[in-house]
Amino acid sequence: MHTSIGVAWCQRLILVNKVKIKTILPCLLLLAYYLDFKFQIFIPILCLSAIVLFLGAKYDLPQHLSIKSNLKLIRALLILFPLYILIIQLARIKVGAEGVDFAIFSQAVLNFSKGLGLQTSLIDYGWQNLLTHHFSPYLYLPGLINKIWNAPEVILVLFHVLAVSSSLIFAHLIIREKHPLLISYLGLTLIILLPAVRISLLWEVRDEIYALPFLLGAYYALNKNKDCLSILLLAISCCFKETMFLVSAGFCLKVIISNYRQVPEIRRNSLAWIVFGAITSLSFFLYTIILPNHIFLSTFSADARIASPNDLFSADFILQKSKWIVFTFTPLIPLLVFMFRKRSRLPQVTNLLIEALPVIPLVFAIIISNFQPMFNPFCYYSVVPIFYLTVVILKNLNSGRHKKLSRLLTLSILLACLVGHQTYAIQDLNQAITRPSPYLEINQQVPQTSIVFTDKYERNFSTQNEKLTRVYQANNNHLKFDY
Repeated sequence: MHTSIGVAWCQRLILVNKVKIKTILPCLLLLAYYLDFKFQIFIPILCLSAIVLFLGAKYDLPQHLSIKSNLKLIRALLILFPLYILIIQLARIKVGAEGVDFAIFSQAVLNFSKGLGLQTSLIDYGWQNLLTHHFSPYLYLPGLINKIWNAPEVILVLFHVLAVSSSLIFAHLIIREKHPLLISYLGLTLIILLPAVRISLLWEVRDEIYALPFLLGAYYALNKNKDCLSILLLAISCCFKETMFLVSAGFCLKVIISNYRQVPEIRRNSLAWIVFGAITSLSFFLYTIILPNHIFLSTFSADARIASPNDLFSADFILQKSKWIVFTFTPLIPLLVFMFRKRSRLPQVTNLLIEALPVIPLVFAIIISNFQPMFNPFCYYSVVPIFYLTVVILKNLNSGRHKKLSRLLTLSILLACLVGHQTYAIQDLNQAITRPSPYLEINQQVPQTSIVFTDKYERNFSTQNEKLTRVYQANNNHLKFDY
């Protein structure tokens, strides 16, 4: 009798393990992320998982909890992600932890609302238009909104949250074209927990992230055979940063090659993609190379960020780039193995390379760059490539083996959590709640008419006040700083 009870208990335990672990573990890891736990310390999570499995076997959990109810829990946690970003970013604004780039954008937005154009004094020396540093005409829109509601920092954060939410929605729509709801939710969980995504989206508000939903929207529209809408969305994405010209050109090349492989002749829609690809390629070279030397003086030099041949083959350089590759792409290894498991691997590799053409220029730029933030695996430069590649890989996986794919996605989520570090988001939130805003303190210490640069901007101006770390102030009523 005891033997039969033990066998029955083990059967129930196995049933819970097979059916529930695919939904329980992602929920636990998302909760750990929101609570800012160290993912590397898996003992509490695994212990909690064991307790859940034990209780499930003891109280016959499979009869009381369905996969559908667990999917609702995952969906609720996924919906919390944009709200979580909003809360943390507002907290970082209050404690002064956003950084100089956020100060540049918000200052340009404020000046535009005052009729001064996208002017900033926080880039190198003197006042200049931000468009001579980066191609970011999208800032006109928050500038117009700031005329009505004078809160440039909050407006930029709201745009950031809207971009993240839209990107997740498009990712869900793309994955759902081929896979069931469970695979889509697990895929979104993987995307959120990727090191570059989960860390940089909480730390930074950047223009390339604003462009991400338009890139994914263009991919989704193309899948629906809406070429004109896809081109329009790509054209809008180019308004966020000059690098999106390259991404759009790569996207055009992807479409042209795909069309030619299906019908080996130039079709009418292919001509539109050829023209748009030529325009975006020319626009990139005009903005980054020709115009800065003949029309305006740019403070951004793309050539200066390309490593020399000696640096490219140095041991330290190779080690750093290898670290970026490992940290960025390790979570995708189980999915790639699943994709290339068949003997006919060459067509699969070819298809993936064609689908990845839009972000290959960004990956190549990261590999040859000597600008350290670009090959930091936890920086925003990696968000667009890894986000897009993950969605594309999930879209092109075999839709007939959902059980195995769900297990591999769970493994990928675990690998993603093992890479990276804490976000320290809860620490910022706690400081924002428990301590007063340092704005008033800084205003009392720094004259309103001065511009203070410390830390890496010591070449411009320095201060003897040790309490100030990376203080940025310009305009009489606009102050930015970083503790």
